[in-house]
Amino acid sequence: MCVSFSRTRAACFHFIVVADGHRAWVSMLLRRLSAEYEEKWIVGVGHPVQGLAEWQKGWISSWVNWGVHQASGGQGDGIFPARGADETWGEREKKGFRLALLRGDAGAARSQITASLSRALLTSPAHFARMVFRLLLEIEEYAVAAGVDLQPALQLWLQPDRVWRMYSVQSASDYLMSLVNEVLQEVANRVRKVKSSEALAADVRRFLEENYMYDLTLQDVAERYHYNVSYFAEVFRRATGKTFVEYLTEIRMRHAAELLRDESISLASVAELTGFASVSYFSSKFKRCFGVTPSEYRRKLQS
Repeated sequence: MCVSFSRTRAACFHFIVVADGHRAWVSMLLRRLSAEYEEKWIVGVGHPVQGLAEWQKGWISSWVNWGVHQASGGQGDGIFPARGADETWGEREKKGFRLALLRGDAGAARSQITASLSRALLTSPAHFARMVFRLLLEIEEYAVAAGVDLQPALQLWLQPDRVWRMYSVQSASDYLMSLVNEVLQEVANRVRKVKSSEALAADVRRFLEENYMYDLTLQDVAERYHYNVSYFAEVFRRATGKTFVEYLTEIRMRHAAELLRDESISLASVAELTGFASVSYFSSKFKRCFGVTPSEYRRKLQS
């Protein structure tokens, strides 16, 4: 788990420690630090994580808990226990926010941010701070996928205590939306540079390959590229020899066939991971494409 120690902004340490026995380890280190510097140190213990791939989540929660402990005046033994999982932001909300970014819909993104932050703030200041970081992570992930260098976001990671100075939903929303607008503007600028129908189709194909798992429609993608729907559909068909729906379905079917090789993934999960709202609709599309149902396809792979 991640542990953050801080005396002042200029004296801050982060550790990744084994979860079992972490309280004894933290107590020992606190005694040594206090003896050396003769000051009280503020501690935040993060959520347990598995593997270095999850270190960022642990780091965020350790900072959040550090902030809560600091706000309490450092009362107690200096070990602020990690809180339980944050349930104020479910998969549906996360997916909705991601889809708003993919569609380039700043209004929908702001609505999602405001609603998520409002719910979190009603729970506790710690949940509110955690939500700011979670939204920031989503924005950063989208920026990376879009090839946008989002330098301003780095400042919040370097100075996470700034989150505690965002006292309202409005101030936090304004900050996060400044990042969203920067990314969306950069994406829009790149889209406007795509002039020829071949270049447009190539860019759309890349976009679909990277985002086939989302609920994308012809109108969504046409609006993303600032084209009339009918014109966009015709340009895409001429360049690829397929309609938008046919092309997107082929991508989804290809990935579905790969996922079906893994017996641990349920049919419902395969459907969701490939952008289908229901298993029945996914199954009918799959059978139309491969001539067998997903279950039959999986059984054939096993035989």
